[in-house]
Amino acid sequence: MTTDALGISAPERIEAIPASPEIPALAAVVPTPPRYHGGRPRHYPVFMIIVYEALISVFGSARQVEAELAHATMWRWVRDACRVSTGIELPPIPMRRHHYLYLRNRYLTDPTVLDLLSDVHRKAAATQAQQLGLLRADGAGSWTNPSLDRVVYGDGKVVTPLYRARPGDTRLDRATGELRRLRAEPDADLHFEGTGEAVWGTKFVILATRGQTVHSRVILDIAFVADKGGEAATAMACLERTTPHLPGAQAVVYDTALRGVHHQTILRQLGLVPINRVAAAKASSKKPRRDAKEQRVEKTVFVETKQLARAGMPSTRVDLYARAGSIGIGTLTADGELHFT
Repeated sequence: MTTDALGISAPERIEAIPASPEIPALAAVVPTPPRYHGGRPRHYPVFMIIVYEALISVFGSARQVEAELAHATMWRWVRDACRVSTGIELPPIPMRRHHYLYLRNRYLTDPTVLDLLSDVHRKAAATQAQQLGLLRADGAGSWTNPSLDRVVYGDGKVVTPLYRARPGDTRLDRATGELRRLRAEPDADLHFEGTGEAVWGTKFVILATRGQTVHSRVILDIAFVADKGGEAATAMACLERTTPHLPGAQAVVYDTALRGVHHQTILRQLGLVPINRVAAAKASSKKPRRDAKEQRVEKTVFVETKQLARAGMPSTRVDLYARAGSIGIGTLTADGELHFT
């Protein structure tokens, strides 16, 4: 294994893909047509579509994967690794991109198959996390002081689309006079971050857990946010289907996209402690602002009035407030403004 300072090399990542027990489990849920339906048999076993898909994360694109597998040494290496892990002998001719595209478009875009693949990944990721010592029921920490190794981290992420154009954009071809429709990402939309910044792209919700060592993060679940402004609902759906596989989880860390109604569900139904910041009364922008009025304004809420009795002194009434989640004393100034201490 390489050191933490050097990172993980491409050969190590390639070796880890066919060696992962999750690959055969994912391939098992991809449908295989019965032989009596006829048709030409597949040139490559179905698990190769999962291997090819994973190799895209190593080489960057499906075309580059095809170019790398076309090399005799690389293909022989992949064949040997698959033979050791699965016992299946791959053909001597390297797998081409059109083999991958047919299986991907035919099966991996089917919502039913995608749900099955996601379920397999959630179970495999939970098992892998526990093998790394994360989210274990016998781990450290308590409900009042959760261990970092037993915490689920969630967040929304807007992925920049491949195309700059938006759906419906056109461009005039000056040579032919034709008005051509530009390529655009149909699932992209305008999303707003917690700071109010507008971002154009495709939004996903990611759940993960991580240890305190390098390369110990495990992606537990990921889901596409189909509805604009639906990050919280998507995040809750991910938590509800993932936490049953995580008996050792103690807490969930998320940003202010989750509100009180979601916290109640996490506490009462999922049995986890929600940890997140209190939503601001007015969010500030990440961009520098000259106007002080554009800065973040924390939410201040009245909690209760307490009667304090002190020895040898008359009792005092104290108004308790919470600002940004911190408890304090609120007093009125001469001009009627609330002073928080």
